[in-house]
Amino acid sequence: QQQREEGHCRMSQKETALLQVLEDAKQIEALAESLSIDKQQIIDYDRRRNSNREALAQLKRHSLADANKVWVNVEGMFLKLPKPVITNLIEKDQDTLTAEIEAARENMKMTAAKIKEKEGNPLSNAWNLTSVNSTKKGKGRLEDSDSE
Repeated sequence: QQQREEGHCRMSQKETALLQVLEDAKQIEALAESLSIDKQQIIDYDRRRNSNREALAQLKRHSLADANKVWVNVEGMFLKLPKPVITNLIEKDQDTLTAEIEAARENMKMTAAKIKEKEGNPLSNAWNLTSVNSTKKGKGRLEDSDSE
């Protein structure tokens, strides 16, 4: 009878280990899905950002240079607005999209780190690098020159 109990304990330990493996696999799958969603969001945001860039270029073209107001499609409605207003709205949208892309990229880094951790392969510190873009550099220079 004692052998039975020991066999039952071993079986429950095996079952527990199997259940843990299954739970880890579920978590990895959920994290991988989140990673895929973030990647698709970045692609969508980048497409919008490119469309905005094209719109800004169109506003600066010679054919539109002499017009005070231009037609624009905003959420399915056509509106005739002054060019400076439209330019300002598009530039604000560009800033928002850039921030959203950066947030999604940071989320992807964290998710990838969690996946690696669940798989038993910790990431090196090289994955925690951040990019330095020209706007950050420019702001740093302005702040330095203002403080002097």
